[in-house]
Amino acid sequence: MAEIIQKDGTWVFDGDALRLTPGRDKNVGLFRKTLGELVVPLGALAGVSFEQGRRTGRLRLRLRDGADPLLHATGGRLTEGDDPYQLAVESDRYGVAEYFVEEVRNALLLDQVPADPVDEYLLPGPAVPLSVSAGTARRASTASAYGWSGTGRPRTPSRRPGPARWP
Repeated sequence: MAEIIQKDGTWVFDGDALRLTPGRDKNVGLFRKTLGELVVPLGALAGVSFEQGRRTGRLRLRLRDGADPLLHATGGRLTEGDDPYQLAVESDRYGVAEYFVEEVRNALLLDQVPADPVDEYLLPGPAVPLSVSAGTARRASTASAYGWSGTGRPRTPSRRPGPARWP
């Protein structure tokens, strides 16, 4: 078992799953706080990394393609404060972060978890309707709709505010 506790949140790995709990710090985004605790099964992981910086580092989870409906819906465009699969790590906790990464990587090797895409979601989607300042998510029986207000980022041709639908 490995655990890392930071202002941005707490990550606990028990060998079978990662439990990601958001922190109460002001840098944790409203979207991340609204999502709440996530449990990521080991089979949904493609990898984990730790990037050191001068003052803070960052733990990042990489999920297998197709494993998470949230990443599919957002297209990986969540900011660092809103992304539940990133954790800011203070410099005095770098050793703990490196140990955490080693434990997860060893479990992935021992369980022989492939990094290739999956055919179905391995994580549950967020409870909907989910509404935060940057947008709204709704789920019907056959499709999901996500509407971005455009207040979170500048408007660009590739990302315009308004509804988007996925089958």
